[in-house]
Amino acid sequence: SAPALADGVVFAAGATGWLHAIDGATGRVLWKKDVPADLGIDAAAHAEAIAWGRAGSPLVLDDVVVVPGGGPRDGGPVTLVAYDRSSGERRWTAGDDQISSCSPALLTLGGREQLVVVGESRVMAFDPASREELWRFPWPGHSNSDASCTQPVVIGPARVFVSKGYGIGAAAFDVVTGDDGTATTEEAWRNPAGLKTKFTNVVTHRGHVYGLSDGILECLRAADGKRVWKG
Repeated sequence: SAPALADGVVFAAGATGWLHAIDGATGRVLWKKDVPADLGIDAAAHAEAIAWGRAGSPLVLDDVVVVPGGGPRDGGPVTLVAYDRSSGERRWTAGDDQISSCSPALLTLGGREQLVVVGESRVMAFDPASREELWRFPWPGHSNSDASCTQPVVIGPARVFVSKGYGIGAAAFDVVTGDDGTATTEEAWRNPAGLKTKFTNVVTHRGHVYGLSDGILECLRAADGKRVWKG
C-alpha cells in the first residue's frame, strides 16, 4: 500500500494490519493500531481469509484516516474503519463485506462526493458524513484467491469503470439517482476479455481506458468497452 500524507504526518498501513501515524519530520511514531485486533478478528482466521496480506492504502478524510477493516469476526466483516487522525481512537466503521486488495477512495458521481471501495464481492459507496451505504454493484471474488486489486475509476458524470483478472475482465456501471434521492446501479457494459488487470491500476484519457491486461498493454473505449488495441 502507499502511505498517505497530511499536515506533516505519514499514515502507513502494513500487510499484516498495523496502521502507523508517523511524524514526517522526525520519524517518531505518534500512534499505532493493530486493526484486526482492534476489530476483534482472530489472527489465524484473518491470515486464512486474507492469505496474501493487506494492500489497501489509507485515505485521509477530514479528521479521520480510513482503512480497510476485515473479518471474519463476530457480527460479520467490516469493510471500512476510521481512526482519529490525532489520537488513533476508532471513530466509526462502515460496510459488511470482506475486504479486497483495494483502497478506499473519495469519488464524485452525479455531482455528489462519495466514499467508494471495492470489497471482496461488491463495489460499495458510502456517504462520507453519515457513513450510510448509498449503493452497491456486484463484483465477485475471494480475498484469499481471485482477489480484486484494481481501483474503480470515474469515466462519466455518474459512470464507474472496474476491472480485474481471473477471467472477469472489465465492466462499467451507472449510478442512477431516483426522485427520492436513493441510488441504484445499472450495468452499462461488460467485456470479459478486456483489461484483465491484476496488480495494476488503469488510466483514462480522451474517452479511452489504458492498462495492463494479464501483463499486456491494452486500450478500451470507455463508451462501450470495445477493444481499440492490445500489444
